[in-house]
Amino acid sequence: MKTIFLSLLLMVGVGCFAQTKTSVEKQGDAKIEAFYFHNTRRCETCKAIENVSSEALKTMQIQLKSLNIDKDENMAIAETVGAGGQALIITNGKKNIDLTNKGFMYARSNPDKLKAAIEKAVKELDNE
Repeated sequence: MKTIFLSLLLMVGVGCFAQTKTSVEKQGDAKIEAFYFHNTRRCETCKAIENVSSEALKTMQIQLKSLNIDKDENMAIAETVGAGGQALIITNGKKNIDLTNKGFMYARSNPDKLKAAIEKAVKELDNE
């Protein structure tokens, strides 16, 4: 998709650059972000959730932001997306999808199922 977009941009020329910039700004409003909130002390499942989620999101060019909720500076972000504790949240700024339970259920036993849930959440938020 990006290749097609860039090709069109080159073919149309400099005159359409301002219009392209506007559409990029509109897409930026619906930017999808992923957060993993964790405590300072972490178990193997917590580490697996972060690793599997990060790997799944990387294929979609989304970076997982792993934040320690024991640090005061991360609490405002946690409150913004509705995380009251350890949580895996995918958001587009308007809607949050909480995948915490799936993370704990599947990160170690069936990582492909967690990856599929993450993909589904990203697609859902991308279509809004």
